Amino acid sequence: MQKGMSTYLYSQSHPCNQVERDRKESCNMKKKITVLIAIIAILILAAAAWLFGYHNRKSTDNLPSLTTIAQMDEAEVNRIVCGYRRGQLAEVWGTPDESSPMEDIWTIGDNITLTVNYHNNDDKAVICDLSNQ
Repeated sequence: MQKGMSTYLYSQSHPCNQVERDRKESCNMKKKITVLIAIIAILILAAAAWLFGYHNRKSTDNLPSLTTIAQMDEAEVNRIVCGYRRGQLAEVWGTPDESSPMEDIWTIGDNITLTVNYHNNDDKAVICDLSNQ
């Protein structure tokens, strides 16, 4: 047997070398598990963010008609309408009867008006008022 070959065989079968290989494999396994846990955590956070955005967005599908709004109390109207954009309200309720940069007014029936006030330099509804004429 050649000298180099016997050294190789000795180094491969030596108990210290086996311990070193086991330690490296254990370290590699820990790294893989850490990466897997990090990926799972990122996916869970992304899913939670998507669900939050999906359930808290203002959709025109959830906006009641003006006749339904007229039957509600003012606090409920504010809870529902605030946060909608001016264009969304006009899309569902039609063009307002009166309009200015800060508010829109819809007349419901013969004697009820809905006034929607918008945020400064924005088209987001911030407060509503139901009143009898």
